[in-house]
Amino acid sequence: MPSLKYLSGPAADVADADAYRSFRNCLPGNDLIRLFDYWLGLVQANGFAVKHRVDPVEIAYLLPAIYLEEWDRLTQQSRIRLAGESLKEYWGGNSYVGATVDEQTQGAVNALWKQCDKANFLDRAPTLCRYHLEHRDLGFRWIWDLSLPIADARDNGYVLGMVTPCGMEDGMDATHFSEGDVDEL
Repeated sequence: MPSLKYLSGPAADVADADAYRSFRNCLPGNDLIRLFDYWLGLVQANGFAVKHRVDPVEIAYLLPAIYLEEWDRLTQQSRIRLAGESLKEYWGGNSYVGATVDEQTQGAVNALWKQCDKANFLDRAPTLCRYHLEHRDLGFRWIWDLSLPIADARDNGYVLGMVTPCGMEDGMDATHFSEGDVDEL
């Protein structure tokens, strides 16, 4: 059985073109690469306060797999604000809109999501995770989850993310990163 995987890209304060390119080279699948390239173009041109610039028309073909999370300062967790239709299928018909990490997941996946939240919201680093869904009433499914940090005009933290199915043969190629960059939980 594949293990849970977590890969963090460069934090905003140390990000450069080479670091982003290295992270991009590890993305498994053209749709994840397309979303990453779209996000990177927005962030490089405008900084992280690009929530209002995300244009659904420009990424229309990806919308079924897209989600938007907001950092909830009170609970210190992310909260789902929008979820595409394919995500509802992964999540057993529930969109989980309005739910926090603790309300959606449990166990190792909960810990992994909180690790991603720290990288996304505190370091403003993109993350890629592979995990099996441990939602309370659902079956076992492996997915890739790409999370990309953005902010609104008041610098409130958000994540533009995308979930895609992961085949058991899919791997996260650790050859591009040092051993400390890929954590197995």
